[in-house]
Amino acid sequence: MKNLLLVVSILLIPSLVFSVKETKEVEEVKKVEKEKKGTGVKEVIVDNFEGEKLNWRGIAFISSKEGGQEESTEDVIKIELNKNEKYVKNGKQSLKVEYSVKNPSDLKFAQISITSDKPLGENNAISLWIFKVKGKMSLEFALFDNVSWKKRLSQAVPLNFEGWKLITLSLNDFTTSPNWSKDNAKVIQIAIRGEGIFYLDDLKFIKK
Repeated sequence: MKNLLLVVSILLIPSLVFSVKETKEVEEVKKVEKEKKGTGVKEVIVDNFEGEKLNWRGIAFISSKEGGQEESTEDVIKIELNKNEKYVKNGKQSLKVEYSVKNPSDLKFAQISITSDKPLGENNAISLWIFKVKGKMSLEFALFDNVSWKKRLSQAVPLNFEGWKLITLSLNDFTTSPNWSKDNAKVIQIAIRGEGIFYLDDLKFIKK
């Protein structure tokens, strides 16, 4: 009987070791999956510029001293998809933006805009890569509620660098606006002051 119990114990030991090892592996997998899920908030890709269709609009403006504004007929804002690898951060394409001003003035600016398929939601920041090629410019971001058309504005972002730079704009640093809802915040508008050429890539709503 003692010999039988010894044999049974010896046979059970590998099974127990395997069971403990398997349990640890399962727990490790669950831990990794939990870390990946994080808070459960999913980032929103507004535009990664990998499609064939250009979803952006661009208009050049001139402001009056009284505060009004009208479309400028002498300045040019060009936006187009770019495939030159030098100016692509991720994937195969980026967005090229070129703004030229005939008679420079503080009253002149351009706007480019896009409407996201999904709203900001539980995310709280805008993230994008910018490659400045030349010129002296600053960008101001507006995030619109596309139901109430209320907006929140960022501070000016100076493009005082060359090459790629990751820009992250926290919503906490934007102006506030009554009746603005994050669940309807889909429209991003970028005002360009100055002139020059730059590229955009991987525009997202993220949780910061």
